Amino acid sequence: MGSQDTVYEVGYGKPPVRTRFKPGQSGNPRGRPKGAKSLNTIVRETLGGKLAVRTSEGTRKISKIEAVLQKTLEKALKGDARAQFELMKLWRVAVPDAPEAADAAENGASLSSADLAILAAFEAQLTEQAGVRS
Repeated sequence: MGSQDTVYEVGYGKPPVRTRFKPGQSGNPRGRPKGAKSLNTIVRETLGGKLAVRTSEGTRKISKIEAVLQKTLEKALKGDARAQFELMKLWRVAVPDAPEAADAAENGASLSSADLAILAAFEAQLTEQAGVRS
């Protein structure tokens, strides 16, 4: 009758006593594996790192994204239409309320429709040139 008193019902959530983890024994001895890095994490780590750059004042460390931006600026100043287009696009995103536009509006100096047409044509030309070169 002693064996009948110790009968253990095995089922959902009730594993056999002999297969349970012993006290102090881990079910995953090597630990959780490291997960894959997300694209945001990879980009942040890659572009956030520092880079030594030589300048006229000497060597200084800047972030990699700043180095890329400086290189794009150099290309734009040399006349690269694609670099100019990319910088203008970045400028619009980074500085939506540019001081030049606000000052012009306050001083009453607004662009005429002819000036706006010329600027639109120039922007279209830059867009076309950037598209052809890519």
